[in-house]
Amino acid sequence: MRAGSLYAYWWDTGDLSLARRLDATVESLLAWYRARTNDAGLVEFDALEAHARREGTLFIDHPGLGWHNFPHPGIDRRGLSAGLNLFYLRALECWSELLAALGEPGRAGKVRREAENVARAIDRAFFDHQRGVYVDALVAGEQSAQVSQQINALAVLTGVC
Repeated sequence: MRAGSLYAYWWDTGDLSLARRLDATVESLLAWYRARTNDAGLVEFDALEAHARREGTLFIDHPGLGWHNFPHPGIDRRGLSAGLNLFYLRALECWSELLAALGEPGRAGKVRREAENVARAIDRAFFDHQRGVYVDALVAGEQSAQVSQQINALAVLTGVC
């Protein structure tokens, strides 16, 4: 799967010079996620609290944000977000491949192992065995009842399921 602008640029052009120049930027972005990773290996970031404090919006879809009147519910943004963790996973996957292409197998392997751990944590936390789907969030340690196409599509695309 091609995802991530830097990864897509390399995939389309074969040019690694941009990835070399943005190495520190990518590591800084990944550091934001890593700083918020809990003992289970999941990124803890309450999107509703951050939005209320005007620190940003977890934007995966329009419904649920009050911007558009769609007849279907938005992604559950409370507690631990499956979407945010799946996007983090995809960033790790892309960066690992880029590092390998840059001739840095040690760093690539370390990031690949990190991605594998995040994938396992996502599967353990967000997969609802009874319904056979991934839920949108963990709220107070419990799986949200909300299930969305976006989260389940990301689980498929990242290979979590």
